[in-house]
Amino acid sequence: MLENECIKRLRVAAYARVSTDRDDQTNSFENQVKFFNDWIKRQEGWNLVNVYADEGITGTSTQKRQQFNQMILDALSGRIDVILTKEVSRFARNTLDSISYTRKLKEHGVIVVFMLDSIDTSQPDAELRLTIMAALAQEESRKTSERVKWGQKRRMEQGVVFGRDMLGYTVRNGQLELEPEGAETVRKIFHKYTIEGKGSYVIARELKEAGIKPMNPDGRIHYENDWSTTIILRILRNEKYVGDLCQKKTWTKNFLDHKKRYNRGNEDTVYIKNHHPKIAIISRELWDATQAELKRRALTKEQKSKHSNRYWCSGKIWCGVCGEHFVSKRKPLKDGTTHVSWRCFNHTKAAAFKSAECKNNHSVNEKTLLSIMGYILEFLVSNKEQIKQELLTEIEAFGIEHTSAPTETTALQITQIESRKSKLMDSLLDGLISKTEFTFKNSELDAKLNALKDHLACMESKIQTKQQEIEIINRISEKISSILDFDFKEGSCVLNSITSKIVVYQDKRVEIFMVGIPCSFIVTYETSGRSETYKTTITGFDINRL
Repeated sequence: MLENECIKRLRVAAYARVSTDRDDQTNSFENQVKFFNDWIKRQEGWNLVNVYADEGITGTSTQKRQQFNQMILDALSGRIDVILTKEVSRFARNTLDSISYTRKLKEHGVIVVFMLDSIDTSQPDAELRLTIMAALAQEESRKTSERVKWGQKRRMEQGVVFGRDMLGYTVRNGQLELEPEGAETVRKIFHKYTIEGKGSYVIARELKEAGIKPMNPDGRIHYENDWSTTIILRILRNEKYVGDLCQKKTWTKNFLDHKKRYNRGNEDTVYIKNHHPKIAIISRELWDATQAELKRRALTKEQKSKHSNRYWCSGKIWCGVCGEHFVSKRKPLKDGTTHVSWRCFNHTKAAAFKSAECKNNHSVNEKTLLSIMGYILEFLVSNKEQIKQELLTEIEAFGIEHTSAPTETTALQITQIESRKSKLMDSLLDGLISKTEFTFKNSELDAKLNALKDHLACMESKIQTKQQEIEIINRISEKISSILDFDFKEGSCVLNSITSKIVVYQDKRVEIFMVGIPCSFIVTYETSGRSETYKTTITGFDINRL
């Protein structure tokens, strides 16, 4: 321990921590704070800076210990000369953290004193003793982690529920309890998806429009961004709603950082069928049908990998000024992601060679294109029946109530004329009319017959075209329903297959042409923010009939 004469008039701080927030630890926490306050004040010439204390936070990592981090910052800023802590395990159970922080503090003239372990970092052998004590503390933490994991798994196998509240259920003392309002929302989601055949994107929009709020995974607050495709799919795949229970969906790879990761076969899960059948929200039949429908709509591995090494819009973006194609530009960001934008090749070349070949200096962000496509896809899904009805109305505008009517009506007229031609021939053979009269009347009938045949062929061609457009709308709608159930990056092959051309103009205006749809979609937009806050707002939408 430091001698009093060496530390007189020193600015002294203390650090206290308990590792859980249970009631029996709260007393320990308060006692530690009181002890340091009283002890430091009794030392002659010591000035108490602060007692920094973290409550209910693990010691294996310093990342979430706000008071600890503030203490280090204050010490390195020259506000503290000595830090007191009860023992090494209170300071950190991570050997590297203990050594790293004490070294850094010592470089700045700050001494750390571990009172129960009798370690003073101003002493020559302090680092050796600290390394040994920290290693022992870290090993004890590892053993504790293993014991806790073993105990939790045994309780999971007994049916005890770990985790927090969710939509439709609350968790009380390891048991699930039904939450009626949320359960009704869950039933709506399964019915809309499996029975009504709606996609997750449309379901999310309808729930949002109905004013229904989703529950956060922690069961306490609602999602800030409201319903999304991800939330809907997570609900549709949650086995608890059919009465089963699957636990250990996540696992902790490193006991030092406590970061949870998705369990992708890293550890065995605990699955109990019919764990809570009396409060199951949906039937087993609906659950099985939903899982089959999810599988049916899912993209195959071949589909996902088909365009994995190329952009969904490669070769499809063109300049609305000079007609040249757009090229991509990639820029790595500090957060590890990549910014992708598209700009006119002629303008890019002009900038390089100082030649004004194209004045379209507007570039379009990849995120903006995806937002625009999402807007159009939602429009097509929401208005599928209206679009089909408009096509049928155009068919009826030909003066025919049903698609088979033109063939029947015109064919009857053709048959009647051919019958008259036959009778005309009989009259000629029987000598009832002259050859001149036959030639004149036969030519007249031929003209009418050819006109009817041409008219029939024209109407049949138009009807066939409209019928093809209806079939295309149906096929596109199926593809759209599929892609809206996935992140756009995973559904890029579907976007590629339904997009034929994208034209980018200077005034933040984009025109989208889609395969088989007899119109283009003109979208104007504005953008704001950067990186995670980047946002595209649609300011105008128009349809151009081709």
